[in-house]
Formats: sequence, C-alpha cells, structure tokens
Amino acid sequence: MAQYTQLTFIDYDELIDYIDDENVDEVREMFVQFGLTIDTLLFDSPLYNSSGDELFTYLDYIIANSLIKLINYCIDETFIVLDDKFFHRCVQIGALDVYEHVREVYPTFYPAEQTFCEAIKQCNSSIAAELLAISPQLIHYIDDSVIEYLFSFDIDEETLETVRVLFNYNVNPVLFNRYLSYLHHPEGNYFKIDEDDKDLVIELIDILETNCVVASQL
Repeated sequence: MAQYTQLTFIDYDELIDYIDDENVDEVREMFVQFGLTIDTLLFDSPLYNSSGDELFTYLDYIIANSLIKLINYCIDETFIVLDDKFFHRCVQIGALDVYEHVREVYPTFYPAEQTFCEAIKQCNSSIAAELLAISPQLIHYIDDSVIEYLFSFDIDEETLETVRVLFNYNVNPVLFNRYLSYLHHPEGNYFKIDEDDKDLVIELIDILETNCVVASQL
C-alpha cells in the first residue's frame, strides 16, 4: 500500500502556487507525493471565484481559473471523464473558455441535459442553441425550476435571446404563464423593472404572447 506524506498548509500554499503557474511537472509530483487527485477537496475548501461561486476540488480550482495546460494534463494523464457533469461545472462557474477549449479539442464528447439546463439558467443562449441543434429533445428537460432561475436575474438582451431559443425548439409555453402575468402586473415586485429596462420588458411580453402564452387566460 502506498505511503503518502501528510499535506500541511505550507505544502498546500506551494501546490497552489504551482497550479497558478501551470507548472505541470511540480503539480504532478506533489499530487503523487501527497496522494491527491483532481477530485480531492481543497485544503481550505470552499474557495470562491470572482463571481462568488464555491470551489470545492482541485478540478474546480483549475477550471475556474482557466488553467488550460492543467486541463489538458487532467484529461491526458489523470483521465478525467469528459461527461455532462464536467461541462455542466464549466458553465455553472462561468469557465466558458475552458468549455469552448474542451469542446473544440475533444469534439466527440458531448454535454447533455445538466449542461443544457445550466446554460438556460445562466442565460447563455449560444450554448443552449448549440446543444439543441445537436439534440432537440433536450427541450423536454426544461421545467419550472429552470425558468424560475432564468427569471431570477435582471432582464437583459441575453434573457430575451435565451427565451427566443427556447421557443424556436417548442418549449412548453405553459411554463411562462405566471411570468407573463408578473410582467403585466409588476406591482407585486417579482420583477424589479428599471425605467431603462421597460423596452426590454415590452419586447419580452411580445415574445411570450406571440408564442401562445395568452395573457387573457392568466
């Protein structure tokens, strides 16, 4: 049975420095020395990225900081699984450059429903459209919890584009009924609508009503 050295906080600081510098050789050596894997929890887990997302594992840290050399090391040498969970995590913590790099270099690995739903939640219409073009059936994974998250942020152009993408692939319009009602009756303060956003709100209402969400039935 392999004997590993106990990781101390001093060792951990050194390892993080090597990771930040993308020193693959030193990272590999320290992982072996301390019996670490990319799925091992960070010594002071969780850390936070600039958007406030929690980072739990070494892989989270590498993804969040867009350390492409180490991403390639993880794929080529530690054989991480490029599955829906991996791509979902990239989208969830905003590591879109990592997502795009891996999709380009390893095109035979496809994101699936978790990644798609996360793209909708994050109002990333380009990823949503890309995945729906590959697998139109993903639209059936959209439920009220996804739409609720989508509308939990300020309405902007990307919100509108994401909604358009969903209707282009025949999302169930019933999912939008209560949000159309909120938009027509904003006094409930579900949506915080600034004066500068009123044109966007009018456009969103038009999109919803055009796609068979009927305000008169609300």
